[in-house]
Amino acid sequence: SHQKQRIFYSFPYEDPQTGVERPFFFELIRDYKTFAVLSRVGQLDLGQETYSTPQPMGWGSSTRLVVSQTETIFLMSSRGEIKPYIKIVNKEDDKVNLATGKDLKTTQKILDEDLLIEFITETRYKKLTDFAKQNDLKFKRKEDFLKILEYYDTLVAE
Repeated sequence: SHQKQRIFYSFPYEDPQTGVERPFFFELIRDYKTFAVLSRVGQLDLGQETYSTPQPMGWGSSTRLVVSQTETIFLMSSRGEIKPYIKIVNKEDDKVNLATGKDLKTTQKILDEDLLIEFITETRYKKLTDFAKQNDLKFKRKEDFLKILEYYDTLVAE
């Protein structure tokens, strides 16, 4: 939908489920002289959740189908070391939301608050946090983080 070419690379990375290092596909989001910003979208997970519902004779339980997918934003050093920075989990269930038609829940979390500073220096990080604050942007939201990186591009060009 963005009409842009997407670039993917395969890098060795430790599988979080097995602990074995193996090649994984990462999408290149941004490439800088000293680091790169990568994204990896995990497989769809299908599951069921049990929840309580009122019944004529008290409370009962029901189950609903839940589909979730995790996207992780990574920072990769010039030495090839890949570290997770942001974890985004999108979860959708079969409970209908009248306003949107579906109930999509997104949780976003920065995994290492100080990781970005390691790559861009504290002075530039301060400028990024000021920019984010002025523009009501959050580092943990992917769309906001991309806008913050666009601002970082202007700092690097100076």
